[in-house]
Amino acid sequence: MIYNKSIRNPSGLLLALFEAQGGECFHCGIAMSREDGPDGWSREHVVPISTGGSGMRRNVVLAHWRCNNSRGAEPPTDDMLERHDALYEVIREAS
Repeated sequence: MIYNKSIRNPSGLLLALFEAQGGECFHCGIAMSREDGPDGWSREHVVPISTGGSGMRRNVVLAHWRCNNSRGAEPPTDDMLERHDALYEVIREAS
C-alpha cells in the first residue's frame, strides 16, 4: 500500500515515492537506503531544472545520490518519461 500521508508535504511525497518505486532507484533499479550517503535516496528532477524543468513535486522521483549525480542535466529519455507517468498514476490512485 502506498504511504497515504499527504503528498503535499515534502516528507509525505518522498515516502509515497519510496513505496511506489518499491524502494528502488528510478534509474538503476537497485534498492535504496533511506539514509544519507551514495546508496541513499535523493530527490531527482526528471526534467532537470537547469534545462527548464519545474521544481514542482510532479517533476520529482527518487534516485541514488550517485545515479542522480552521474545523470547531471541530461534531458529525460522517452522511457524515463513513461516510467515517471506510470509512477505518478500509482500514487494518484492510492491517494
